[in-house]
Amino acid sequence: MVAFNDQRAIGVLAALSQAGQNAEQQARQAVAAAVERLGQGRTDLREVVLSPQLVVRGTVAEPA
Repeated sequence: MVAFNDQRAIGVLAALSQAGQNAEQQARQAVAAAVERLGQGRTDLREVVLSPQLVVRGTVAEPA
């Protein structure tokens, strides 16, 4: 069983493995995009794709 976006952080099943994004990377990209728009006048759309991370906790068994 695997959650998405670290459900552990909101107190749901602390041992639940999860796949999610790195919040620090998201924040850095958001600030960079805001600076580009506000400080440099960028008006075109920009897409940023961040790779998810798997955090293995108690709900994932070792391979047989």
